[in-house]
Amino acid sequence: GDSCSASGTTESAVIGDQDQCQEGLYSEEGQDGCSECPAGKDCSEPGNTDTSVAGANGNCPAGTYSEAGFPGCKICVAGTYSAAGAGVCSECPAGSNCGPGTGSSDPLTGTQNTPDLCGPGFFS
Repeated sequence: GDSCSASGTTESAVIGDQDQCQEGLYSEEGQDGCSECPAGKDCSEPGNTDTSVAGANGNCPAGTYSEAGFPGCKICVAGTYSAAGAGVCSECPAGSNCGPGTGSSDPLTGTQNTPDLCGPGFFS
């Protein structure tokens, strides 16, 4: 036929069967083929488009990360943190207690799932 194979795929002027991009990939309208999803994006579902990964759309939530081409977001391990849309997790500063999935742009002053400061007489 000459229709897109599933909803969520980019519509194109190309005639003929069209394949859906797999997880970790996306396509632009009229593009022949798929590209790796950018770092920091959640491309865990097939059929991602340039619109679904543009700007803040599709960002991995704070406390997670995704490298370019990853099919989904992974949780930051203990001792690391991330802001929304991160491609990597950063090491938490000394004096903070970052459990798995800690998310903030600044783990000492942020507000979302932030690490606890160590109390007097304790350190990390």
